[in-house]
Amino acid sequence: MPTGDRATGHQRIDHKFNFELFDYDTPVKFQPCIKMQFFFSKLPEVSWEHFSKHYAHVHSDFTVAAKSFGAHQVQRYTQQHQSPEAKARLKTLGMDLLDYDGCSTLWFRNWDDAEAFFTSPEYGALAADCAHFMDVSNGIKGMAG
Repeated sequence: MPTGDRATGHQRIDHKFNFELFDYDTPVKFQPCIKMQFFFSKLPEVSWEHFSKHYAHVHSDFTVAAKSFGAHQVQRYTQQHQSPEAKARLKTLGMDLLDYDGCSTLWFRNWDDAEAFFTSPEYGALAADCAHFMDVSNGIKGMAG
């Protein structure tokens, strides 16, 4: 029998947990980092190959070489490239597509480091590089937590 009120808090359902670490009464373990994800599309006039290669090589180099990358303690940087083939395969699973071509993920120790990185002069060089492969006309969508 459910307990609680999910409109104002959490409503438990009757569930036998397979793993104790997921039990309702086990504290949630959050990693001590801020994870920020940025979703974007390729420029319409560039090929997928150009987008992916430039993003993987040139943009990565600019990002990791930026003085602010180390100075503001970027803990991790990853890229996800969503190819046309991957988009098509995802649709066959009956899912709604998050229709972006790339996602950059950065981990910071705290919000101050994240803000310092994104307001640094080196970040301006990264933003200028976007003109070679990234469509920013509809903005870059973000998620953080």
